[in-house]
Amino acid sequence: MILQKPTWSGVTAAIKGLSDEERLAIQEHPGRFKAAVAELARWVRENTFFIWLNDREAITKREELGLERPKEVVQAYRALTIREGGSGPAALLVKAGCTLKRHIPQIGLCYKGWSFLQELNLKNDAPTQATLVHVVPRVPMKSFGQDVNGQQELLASLRQEFSLPAHHFSTFAPAVTGAGILLSHARLTGDKGAILRKQKNYVRTDTLHCNGWRLLLSYYGDMLACEEWGDCDDLCDEDVGCFALGVETLGA
Repeated sequence: MILQKPTWSGVTAAIKGLSDEERLAIQEHPGRFKAAVAELARWVRENTFFIWLNDREAITKREELGLERPKEVVQAYRALTIREGGSGPAALLVKAGCTLKRHIPQIGLCYKGWSFLQELNLKNDAPTQATLVHVVPRVPMKSFGQDVNGQQELLASLRQEFSLPAHHFSTFAPAVTGAGILLSHARLTGDKGAILRKQKNYVRTDTLHCNGWRLLLSYYGDMLACEEWGDCDDLCDEDVGCFALGVETLGA
């Protein structure tokens, strides 16, 4: 699994942010400090819902799950990633229980903490299930500027071209999954624009406002934004693309 590695510069920066009183407390009570940090590490572990895999790990996971053509599927995602100009991991494990409104703002900076989402009546907004997600970590260039039908046709043609399973490239992903992919990938790579190609771009999701508009994900500065500014299915916008991904349910 591809996990963030601590850096001494990051640790010392955190310590520099403490007051003299707080530093003295660490110095005089190292055991209690270690226990508190261990509890924090446990909380982080339990609330890490998106864990990226390298290609070898993705192949092994498909083999463990008894899924079809493990090596060929992973290689197909790698080939499409390279063609789209992307790099880095193209698969991740998603843990069950992550929610759009509560957990996603804890993963990374979200615009206004997504307080505006709290009262919205959303459809297709269930918590994440335990899944293996294959994703091209670069929104396909040809998906921009197309309506929903055009994007679905593009995904279908890519699925056929790369001989992927029939259920791959068949969804835009719910907003919770899309947001988790974007935030966890940015945290891992340090590049918020990698998947979207540029931060002002948007991706469509399968989560809907009660009026039928699809939620869109993008970056507003350093913060992930979730918007529903009139994205009807017939909207063609040069800044709106879609994910290319395939989802395998764990234990299915």
